[in-house]
Amino acid sequence: MLCASILGFLKISKNRSVEDIVILSGDHLYRMDYMAFVDHHRATNADISIGCLPMDEKRASDFGLMKINGEGRIIEFSEKPKGDALKAMQVDTTVLGLDAKKS
Repeated sequence: MLCASILGFLKISKNRSVEDIVILSGDHLYRMDYMAFVDHHRATNADISIGCLPMDEKRASDFGLMKINGEGRIIEFSEKPKGDALKAMQVDTTVLGLDAKKS
């Protein structure tokens, strides 16, 4: 469904000047400051930016997790990992600007 919506938008926006497209999933947190997100995307000259939240170990296995490198680039994705696979997905989110308490 989401893919069809995106394709539909791309068809109607072909002849328009569109700089950025923000795609939101149904379970996305709408408390996010999207303009700050887009500004950061533009400032870093990123091809794609993905918004996500840090997750505590207790709830992490209920979600898809992204592993990032020291530059904040996604290097791996795991859908609802458990056990050793969950531990392998731990990252230092301070590279994203989060303090140790939030990360």
